[in-house]
Amino acid sequence: MRRGTALTIPTLNPMSAVSHNRVYVYAVILVCVLLCLVTVRTAWICDDAYISFRTADNAANGYGLRWNVSERVQAFTHPLWLFMLVPGRWMGFDLYAWSLALALLLVIATAILIATQIATSAPAGLLALVALLSSRAFVDFSTSGLENPLQHVLLVLFVCELWRPAGARPALLSTWAGLCLLTRLDAALLVAPALATSVLTSLRGRRLMRDHWPVVALLGGWEVFSVIYFGFPFPNTAYVKLGNTLPRSELVAQGFYYLWNSFRHDPATLTAITAAVLVSLRQQLRPARVIVAGLLLYVGYVIWIGGDFMSGRFLSAPLLLAAVTLARVPMPIREWKMAFASTVMLIVGLAAPAPNLTSGSDFNRRGLDRADGLHIADERLYYWTITGLLAAERSGPSLQHYLSNDVLVAKRQGLKVVTSATIGFFGYEVGPSIHVIDVAGLADPFLARLPHDLPPQRIGHFNHRIPDGYVDVLKGSRGAVILEPSLNQYYRQLALIVSGPLFARNRWRAIWNINLGRLNHLIEDSSYGPVHTTLDQVSASRAEGVPWNAPGNIILRESGVLVHLPDARPIRAVEVSLDANDVYYVVLRWGSKVVWKTTVDAVPDGQGLRIVLLPLEPAVIADRIEIRAGAGDRNAAMGHLRVR
Repeated sequence: MRRGTALTIPTLNPMSAVSHNRVYVYAVILVCVLLCLVTVRTAWICDDAYISFRTADNAANGYGLRWNVSERVQAFTHPLWLFMLVPGRWMGFDLYAWSLALALLLVIATAILIATQIATSAPAGLLALVALLSSRAFVDFSTSGLENPLQHVLLVLFVCELWRPAGARPALLSTWAGLCLLTRLDAALLVAPALATSVLTSLRGRRLMRDHWPVVALLGGWEVFSVIYFGFPFPNTAYVKLGNTLPRSELVAQGFYYLWNSFRHDPATLTAITAAVLVSLRQQLRPARVIVAGLLLYVGYVIWIGGDFMSGRFLSAPLLLAAVTLARVPMPIREWKMAFASTVMLIVGLAAPAPNLTSGSDFNRRGLDRADGLHIADERLYYWTITGLLAAERSGPSLQHYLSNDVLVAKRQGLKVVTSATIGFFGYEVGPSIHVIDVAGLADPFLARLPHDLPPQRIGHFNHRIPDGYVDVLKGSRGAVILEPSLNQYYRQLALIVSGPLFARNRWRAIWNINLGRLNHLIEDSSYGPVHTTLDQVSASRAEGVPWNAPGNIILRESGVLVHLPDARPIRAVEVSLDANDVYYVVLRWGSKVVWKTTVDAVPDGQGLRIVLLPLEPAVIADRIEIRAGAGDRNAAMGHLRVR
């Protein structure tokens, strides 16, 4: 590239043709090789991957797409990735090795596509590949057994089509977009801006369905199958998270902390994302801007939902889009400056506490923390000795993990039903003959729809109280029922959906009723629903220091207490007595609207009730006050409540 010359029309030329300086070409090849070597040296599998492995194993053995063989439940969030796992298991391969082999092939494909089909010059390709090599989010989740490597290569193919010199072919663009959605539904945010511009063009030419039928067919076809087979349009995990009642302010704060956690442990990822955003702002090319718009939408979504408990997992796809933006956008600077930028990116990556380039078999011996105070975990470090491909401690023909004894006990005792809070390894190794109750509800359709404990042990993982009688029902004990009649009635309808004949008329009636929420009152009327009371019943003053379980106090259940006011009125202050050593969420409602909310922090050494005055400025009109318990000793109670 000549000094001061800017490329204005990107071309899809082979890497050898986009730079006159062979040094940069050799550097790109070297980084590609290093990326493959680092992927092998850091290869591992997480516990969550084994949730999908159990479903793939059951499908390959003729049980269908089931996690527990007695229930049709979508315990996975990545249909396309699962469909790549099933053939390997059907052919007799171990899913540990099969998933790692698939991941390595996908990483190689991603690197080659960026170097040969995306990069406008070898220096630009070098910068992009160094960003991938330096990012722990990308490297860690290029294996792990999750869908990330498949999502990465599909996003690169989507970008290749978007930046096609002759113009994107809408049908092929929507095909790659549809496959991205089948890999993970929230990938819609990553491709939405680019796809939207193509849709608008097709609308103007009255070619919408002709141009974009693939994405409709792929996503619509899966949704139709999902409703017919599973009875629900979304994965079971979505229903757990839809029931999340944490205040949005706390989730957003957790989301920003997720980014801060990433920057501390993996500075290259956010550095590359920021660089791509800044570079795109200087360009006049629409493709770069719509790609970065998708990147920002997705990062905003990650913040909105509170991030994840796996450090970096939800940032690998935005990082990939940032890398292809850096590789593709023409920049009017000299080659040595691009080389300097690549060097800086490499140094930033090496500044991480555990750089990818120096990670090896002793990865777990560096004195690193496996999780921080808000339960965001370095998952590769957490499971390295168990599933790391090159981990020095891992030996023997099968994975040795910390649940081995529990698995042996379950099998030797001939248990039919067991309960577990960590269902990946355990669920896979106990086999299809044992029904595993997941207390987080991720793989249990009934618990997923019940209110859960607050706060979560990990973001997205909320423990649930198991209803009395539920275990006996799953065991098939004669005459067993869930003891609360309303819960038993709800479960019987749900069981028709997940275990009944596919095309039975009463099953389809149950699908209609539960999906539309027409049976939610059965849960609200149970011990999982809120305690309903009136202002008159709780207005009598309680003294400070009264024990939490003293007569007259309201013990808070999962859904807390709902105080009904005699009429909608302006409220300037709320006085309430609460057990001192728990956190509480106080919400004022008017009809279906939340008009005011706050958090009452715990007093760690507090004993008994304490009186809290909550001023409202300005006053709000409300007809109900809701109080739920959060962190603390779990002995949560309310004494009295008054409004002014």
